[in-house]
Amino acid sequence: MLVFWLTAFSDKSVFAQKYDVPEAMIFNTEEGLSHARVTTNFIDSYGFLWVGTSDGLNKYDGYTFVNYRHQPFNNNSISNNYIRCIEEDNNHNIWIGTNDGLNCFIRDSLKFIHFRYDQDDSLSLHSALIHSIYFDGHKNLWIKTEKHLEYLNIKTGKLKSYEHYFNPNVTSLINYSNILEDVNGIIWFGTKDGLFSFNRKNEEFTHYFHDPLYPFSLSNNEIRSLKEDANGVLWIATSDGLNKLDKIHNVFRRFYPYGKPSPFEEGIIFNDILEDENGMLWLSSNSGLYLFNKRNSEFTYFNKLIVNKNELKLAEISKMSLDASDILWLGGTQGLFKIDLKPRKFNLYNSSESSSLKISSESVTALYKDKADNIWVALQNNGIDILDLKNNVKKHLSEQSSFKGMILPDNNINTFYEDNKGNVWLGSPRGIYVYQTKLKNIVPLSYYIPGLNDNELKGRLIYDMTGDRRGDVWIATDNGVYRYNTRLNALSSYNKIYNESISLKINTVYSLEVDKDNHIWIGTDNGLVQYDIPGNIFYVYEASTSGNGLPDRIINSIHIDKENNIWLGTPTGLVFYNKQQKNFINYTENDGLPNNFVFDILEDEKGNLWLSTNKGIAKFNPKDKSFTNFGLADGLQNLEFNIGASFASDDDELFFGGISGFNSFYPSKMPVNPHV
Repeated sequence: MLVFWLTAFSDKSVFAQKYDVPEAMIFNTEEGLSHARVTTNFIDSYGFLWVGTSDGLNKYDGYTFVNYRHQPFNNNSISNNYIRCIEEDNNHNIWIGTNDGLNCFIRDSLKFIHFRYDQDDSLSLHSALIHSIYFDGHKNLWIKTEKHLEYLNIKTGKLKSYEHYFNPNVTSLINYSNILEDVNGIIWFGTKDGLFSFNRKNEEFTHYFHDPLYPFSLSNNEIRSLKEDANGVLWIATSDGLNKLDKIHNVFRRFYPYGKPSPFEEGIIFNDILEDENGMLWLSSNSGLYLFNKRNSEFTYFNKLIVNKNELKLAEISKMSLDASDILWLGGTQGLFKIDLKPRKFNLYNSSESSSLKISSESVTALYKDKADNIWVALQNNGIDILDLKNNVKKHLSEQSSFKGMILPDNNINTFYEDNKGNVWLGSPRGIYVYQTKLKNIVPLSYYIPGLNDNELKGRLIYDMTGDRRGDVWIATDNGVYRYNTRLNALSSYNKIYNESISLKINTVYSLEVDKDNHIWIGTDNGLVQYDIPGNIFYVYEASTSGNGLPDRIINSIHIDKENNIWLGTPTGLVFYNKQQKNFINYTENDGLPNNFVFDILEDEKGNLWLSTNKGIAKFNPKDKSFTNFGLADGLQNLEFNIGASFASDDDELFFGGISGFNSFYPSKMPVNPHV
């Protein structure tokens, strides 16, 4: 049975989440590969990826490629540039099969030792072309040439050859399959003439082949790959489907993605088999990638990947490798692909084809999750997207586009605020607008609150809004703070404050928070201000060069935690204000932050602080003062985020927005990488 895209995936896989099309990185000659056609790949014991191509060998360390090519008149270079197979011995040397002999790359000396075919030497290899190599449990090397299975004793250097059945009347362009040793010590390999097993004790071959009159024979004689799974079952990839050997009854069961093809149809060519930690079989083919679920015999087909946010149709994939960090490497005619199979720690929403709901543009300025679990996304210069995840529907509102007659008066929304009536205030340069939840319309603030004169807010940049315990609404702008007094039904401005003989002009205000004592904390571009509402007293904290003073005059964000502590996000790190000692503690990159520029701060149900920075997201544990940092590999939209683009929902889902979309996650449900 064939399932398109995804129904049978393990929950541990990244594809089992909401992404229908896998995302991948591609490596080609532009990235340093010696050639775009990848013939094989192999991960060594040090974690290096070795990539064989039709024009050279490559070693990849996660950052750069080192190329190894044949150099005429240099006996220490590789013997040939067409690489067919790669293995590693017990001394960590790399063995390479090529179109002209076998090579051993000595790591210490960076030299290649050659084992070549010599027609005048009966003890040499029996063919120049090396199809496959394999180290058995005794660390000796098995070599597959055209008509022979050959055995090299690494300690003695002696070579022994065993000739097997070869039909000269059958020609094939296939690369012979890999060699493997099963749990019983039997050596298996595939050829164009079928499958062979070799018993080392009596030095005899057993030949398995396709019989068109016998349905329990191999589906095809062209054997391309072998895999013994974790349960000791042998799987065989052929030029016409997948086969499973029943060793007890010596019969084969066949598996076809689309059912058994007719004699006039071409079958599915499987080139390689790989088993992941969940027991799923990955199958590479001449037209993409398949995933086979052994429990229900279902195939999942991937014929395209998302590369650089665009869909790329897959061609031939020849070889696969899975590394210790659950990275799947695919090599084929289009280059080398890298797919991260680890579960994403963060849900990703952007304008890419891989996003479950594509947002209308990339840069996110504000986020909000309503009572119906819809996500409101403010987009820079492009209005608002409202994402209905339950029904997989996106509504876009802007000056240019309407939804059910509703038009957004301003494309630049910088902040959302839900009032005590459940209506949503939208802050924009043209003033404040209100989405009335029950009436499902957007109206100006002066219409929503009859008799209110809000002219002072028009033309202002509105960065933040919050409500105090008396029901008043505080508004952060580029011209100080405004307060909507519900009892007086009026706006009052706080852009210049007086405290005894001191006066302070408040210009840009980025953040507002209300603590449990009903004090308003105001983060500005020139320090921190605390307003004691009951006492009508202002306290001003200016930047200081002293060790326990406020380390930066710019306050990007303020967070009041569950214990009523004050935390600040600044361009010079995370800052804690100690109310008892009236001093500040600054946490920076030296303490584990990935980057000192902290945009926003959110808190999870366990009291951990989550910070968006210019280099990813960080989790800070206030108890042990430790940081855990997250980057692009964890599924972040970008390393750079935006001020004010964050939200914590009532059910503990956290949201952070940046220059390339936004992320959401439940900290309590975040998967742990077992390889770290």
